[in-house]
Amino acid sequence: MAHFSSDDPGFSKQQMKAVNATQAAFYESIQAAEKKADVKDGYVANERAGWVTRVWAALRKQRKNLLMQHGVREHVEERVRNCMLEASRGDVLEIGCFNGTRNSLWLARHCAHYTGLDLSPSAVQVLQGKLSSEGLNAKTELWAGDLLDFTSDRKFDLVYAQGVLHHFQHPEVLFPLIHSLMKPGALLVFSDPVEINLLLRFVRRLYRPFQTDHAWEWPFTSQTVAALEQSFVLSEAFGYGRFSTLWMPFLSMPGLNLLLGRAYRRLVEWELARPFDQRKVWQNAVVYGTAHARAVEPENLVATPKVIQ
Repeated sequence: MAHFSSDDPGFSKQQMKAVNATQAAFYESIQAAEKKADVKDGYVANERAGWVTRVWAALRKQRKNLLMQHGVREHVEERVRNCMLEASRGDVLEIGCFNGTRNSLWLARHCAHYTGLDLSPSAVQVLQGKLSSEGLNAKTELWAGDLLDFTSDRKFDLVYAQGVLHHFQHPEVLFPLIHSLMKPGALLVFSDPVEINLLLRFVRRLYRPFQTDHAWEWPFTSQTVAALEQSFVLSEAFGYGRFSTLWMPFLSMPGLNLLLGRAYRRLVEWELARPFDQRKVWQNAVVYGTAHARAVEPENLVATPKVIQ
């Protein structure tokens, strides 16, 4: 049985929890916006977000739609599912399940037991309804709360986090915590934005002063990757956006979307098809990765700082 504890002696964790409380209110607004019949993307319509953040979200949404139209998103999700197919048959924890990610129901159907965790209570209620409609209540449980307060008697074979891990400013706290919830050798599957690429980092830094959600948006850096590798062994990773991200301003212009759409799709497909290279993969704007929990406790490992260029 999983539960939440309010005891937390760590000052940095208390700061992180305060940020997460603000983030929870932000995502409650997203869920409220998605309840409206005419709203398909609560992030774009979120009343708590400033106009610059909404424009940024709209550009992201346009990229997702374009990739979906050309079947690229389906290919990515199939690849992600193949990576976690075996581990998904065991006990699964999804961090940031919201009202159901692209793989929430798929995981709940295939696993022995599914635990979903999210900051937004109203979003969790929506996902609960989806699970109930498929008759999955007996092997699922959902928790509305902070990962930093979450503990469980259950050890997980798979931890899945879609676009969530970059919401934590302190990866040196995050990754050992996730590791502590997992069985030795268990699988972590994640997808997150990255700003190791110098040009992409420059663009993000230009945007950051105007970003409403800047307090919990921390794209992966070299330090994040180093912290990840203290607790996990990266086994597979792929991504896109190293070059294709620069096309997005042009694709938002009327007419150019149709003119450049096919070429953009081919560029993204080329980026996704690159062989796994532990250095080059982090040059992408978005990275999908799988990593196995180290057998040794993270606090007993000696850090090896490195800079990925």
